[in-house]
Amino acid sequence: VFVGPRKRHDQTQHHFSLAYKERGLPWPEPIYLDELDEYPAIRMVRKHILADWIKEHSLENASVEEINRQLSKSQDFSHSFQELMRAWVRGELEDPEFEGWHSFYDRVAHGVSKMATRESRGKVIAAFTSAGTVAAAAGQALGVEDEKILEMSWIIRNATYTDFIFDQDRFSLRTFNASPYIHHPELLTYY
Repeated sequence: VFVGPRKRHDQTQHHFSLAYKERGLPWPEPIYLDELDEYPAIRMVRKHILADWIKEHSLENASVEEINRQLSKSQDFSHSFQELMRAWVRGELEDPEFEGWHSFYDRVAHGVSKMATRESRGKVIAAFTSAGTVAAAAGQALGVEDEKILEMSWIIRNATYTDFIFDQDRFSLRTFNASPYIHHPELLTYY
């Protein structure tokens, strides 16, 4: 079991471990990998577009809940977010505060390699991470271009799983963004 550095990564892993232990199933000690961290989208949005968007929409005195409600409905915010992230992927947004796209992609590839080489043939690995990391690994397996990987990260829902098969000679995507255990559509969320 491998876990990214975010609190929510560990919380999710913890709930899985409890479910396994309640059923008398083994759950290994988790291994924490910084390589499984998310990309810096939230911090980039806060710095580069959020304050201006709040001013444009006269929401300076609004509650966080109201701002989030307006953001979720806003086409112009969605467009600004997508353009910001595409600029980041293309290397057009050079900000020393944030990890660049290629550094992020290489970090994820290194993490995948660490997990794969640590385990022997026939073993199952579970990794708890974020959508961008999952998309980068899936893009690596599929050999798709950077902007497509970014777009893949936007469609990954919370609590879904992605399944890879690997050995020394291959790293292949078997299942992507699956949620067969979620039976109520309102529980399929993105952030």
